[in-house]
Amino acid sequence: MPLHLACARSSLDVIKILVGTDDDTYVDHEMDGALFQTACFRKDDERSGVLTYLLETTEAIGRQSSDRWGSNIHTACLVADLNTVKSLLKRGADINSEDKTGQRPIHNALFRTRDFVKLLREEGRERGIELFLEDRMHRNAFHFAVGNGRLDLVKYIIEERPELATQGDCDGWTPLFWALRECLHWDTESSERSAIIKELKARGADVTIPDRGKVLDRVWTPYYVATYYGLPANIIELLDPPSQLVYETKKASLCDDSSFCDICLIGIVGLYYICIECSSFLVCFKCYGSRDIVHLEHRLAVTNEGEEYVSNEEESVDNDTDDADEALLSSSSEEGIGMGDDTWEADSSGDDRESVVSGGIEKVAL
Repeated sequence: MPLHLACARSSLDVIKILVGTDDDTYVDHEMDGALFQTACFRKDDERSGVLTYLLETTEAIGRQSSDRWGSNIHTACLVADLNTVKSLLKRGADINSEDKTGQRPIHNALFRTRDFVKLLREEGRERGIELFLEDRMHRNAFHFAVGNGRLDLVKYIIEERPELATQGDCDGWTPLFWALRECLHWDTESSERSAIIKELKARGADVTIPDRGKVLDRVWTPYYVATYYGLPANIIELLDPPSQLVYETKKASLCDDSSFCDICLIGIVGLYYICIECSSFLVCFKCYGSRDIVHLEHRLAVTNEGEEYVSNEEESVDNDTDDADEALLSSSSEEGIGMGDDTWEADSSGDDRESVVSGGIEKVAL
């Protein structure tokens, strides 16, 4: 659709010409989502102006939604700024709307910062917003918060509901399992992961407990999840590595830097699946067992069978890089250069985001 394409990458002047004359102004364009959602994924200097214009000129913007992203406020909580979220709330956005997985806007806010979560709770107090509702995969607020990677948000949740630290999802994965997954998108962090794991353990999280054996027909423990994601030794040590392995596991291969699971919104590693009918719909190894909850009308096929793990050559290069990084950190520490955990982290804020629309929004690196 011309207007969706324009909102993805054209100037505000072009968009102003098309608005009001193009029939697709309010249409959910299959994989693009609603018009406002397409604009949210821009990375350039025009994004703020385009969003402001759409907010001011689209009467029903607070009530728009799409099959892919849920409501406009779902998308804003995931990738836009606080002011955009506030503007949607003022325009009647449904703060309790659900997307295809049963997630509400506050679940997406949990990928961001405590400020987003507090805003929705404060604004939604009179509308009956509930932070601790589960989605259709029985993930609670804690499952989302630990994946965010920010210790302050984890403590914000755990101080209200400490019992959630040991509650499993539909596969028996407790928040500890989810804390060991690399999100790679949506402004999430990883520099405080060790502190989060220690906090979970202090609250009763069991590092040896297995899941229900439904994910890839394997029995997973936190240790196996951490090794699958190739997490560093200081994280592995916190998980009480078993003296005898039930099965050998290796670091899973990364699909690519831009792809994410359309169910859990986390970066894809290892085995993943693609919808035969709509090729931009991807599902990770963890969510494949939950596919019927969200995508009944399409068939999924595995895409990289036989390439689940990184090759020995790639693993050797990764290990050499890790050793070099550790040496640099050690050298910097000895010289008194401030390189703490909070600063030695690749930027995942979304500045490398690319959105290309051509009959459908392609995967975006956020």
